[in-house]
Amino acid sequence: MYPVVNTEFYKDWADLDGQEIAVHSRGSGTEAIMQMMADKHGIKYSSVAYVPGAEVRTGALLQGNVKATIVDSSGKRVLEAEAPDKFAFLPLDGVEATDEAMFANTSYLAENPEDVAKLVEAVVTTWREIAADPSAAVRLREQYNLLPDATPEMLAEIEPYYAGMKDALPLNGGGEEAARSDFAFYTASGALEGKPEDLKVEDFWDLSVLNGVLGKLGTQ
Repeated sequence: MYPVVNTEFYKDWADLDGQEIAVHSRGSGTEAIMQMMADKHGIKYSSVAYVPGAEVRTGALLQGNVKATIVDSSGKRVLEAEAPDKFAFLPLDGVEATDEAMFANTSYLAENPEDVAKLVEAVVTTWREIAADPSAAVRLREQYNLLPDATPEMLAEIEPYYAGMKDALPLNGGGEEAARSDFAFYTASGALEGKPEDLKVEDFWDLSVLNGVLGKLGTQ
């Protein structure tokens, strides 16, 4: 996710002190990111508007209806293409949180360990392949006939999307480091209660399958 401001009004985080921002929804990851940055930079927003949909917030920026918000990588590319000199993307200073995660019923995990291990291994190896060469995403789509109804415009976005995401892909599946980053993130958003340092990874995640896969593939 990318915090962004209209440079006609703001230049950096300090400029947002006492100003309105827009995020996805109450208690969302976007709200947590913006609140963590406010705390880090010692500022306070005057109000928070809830505007669901990164594409909607991107359009609102272009139309001038929103001056400070947070968008996804697709929105970032749209803003850079359509108004490259109008917007500035603010640094996140190392703030990280899980954007997507794999969940399974614990009974299923216990009954299907080999299938789960194959799936996790496939995810890890695919992320590594795409991070090393974003065009691999295009090749894999063609190889497996994925998104057969996608338009030429949608297909043209695949490689640029993954090129922009390659540094965000978890080459080791996230693991304990990602879980601990999530504790800070989700306690800030109010989704979890307590102090991040007091929460235990094993109370929330089962890393045994991932650790087994990394024992086989090695870490990067």
